[in-house]
Amino acid sequence: MAWVTPTTRATGYLVTAATWNQDAVDNPSFLKGLAGAITLQDAVQSDTDDVDDIGTGALRWRNGFFMRLLRGTRQVLQLWDNVDADMTTTSQQVSAAVTGAGAGVASDGNGQITLLIDRAQVGTARVEQLAETNGLDNAWTIARHPALVIPFGLGTGGISEERIFIGFRATAGSSAIPGTAENQAGLHWDGTNWFCRVSDGATATSGANFTPNVGWNVLQIVIRSATRVEFFVNGVSRGNLTTTLPTGTLIWHILHTSVGGGAGNRYLTAGEVDVQEQPA
Repeated sequence: MAWVTPTTRATGYLVTAATWNQDAVDNPSFLKGLAGAITLQDAVQSDTDDVDDIGTGALRWRNGFFMRLLRGTRQVLQLWDNVDADMTTTSQQVSAAVTGAGAGVASDGNGQITLLIDRAQVGTARVEQLAETNGLDNAWTIARHPALVIPFGLGTGGISEERIFIGFRATAGSSAIPGTAENQAGLHWDGTNWFCRVSDGATATSGANFTPNVGWNVLQIVIRSATRVEFFVNGVSRGNLTTTLPTGTLIWHILHTSVGGGAGNRYLTAGEVDVQEQPA
């Protein structure tokens, strides 16, 4: 059976069994795939039942993160396995530091970096962009509409003894989670809840609480204008905040902190950092 292009029927045309079967039975059967042809209806579909629609048996649709296309005019891309062991290579525009016992920062050689804390002790591990060096422009101001994309992962969900910040902030070199009195736009774990927050250096506004995936996630922060910051986690909007937005120059910053009182190590793993300036 093959597709047969229907002819135009004039008024008064006698519909025979042959023409009826061709137009109304055989051609729809061909499109449906009942005759062994490619099944258009089943070949492309949404993954509502979480099964392997592609047929590879390896990956599923839900493992893809679909986000807006960023048309950047300038880009900073940080691959962690290109950083020297001391994590202070100025040509890489990145710095890392730890405070307290049991904390550490290390590249795993696969384009990822781990920020280790010991839940039994007070300590922090951080990594952030350096100030401008080697003529490279790091001034991420609101006027440049910066967009930040960072994959991050935890072995399990957030733990009560740890604190996490990933995003833009004003204070370089800080080992304290940015509070409401610091210009910022980032993802927070406060020991109880995950949420996105912005602050103008005096007052903060937070989005609704949510739960990221156990394992890998992708955070996207887009400062669209002086009146709107958009947050996405795994392609899902986590708020368009329009008040108390940050001003001045911001840097990207990842901070993993332990307040003590627990037991065991915790690893926050981050993938490559992608920052782009967006058109106005």
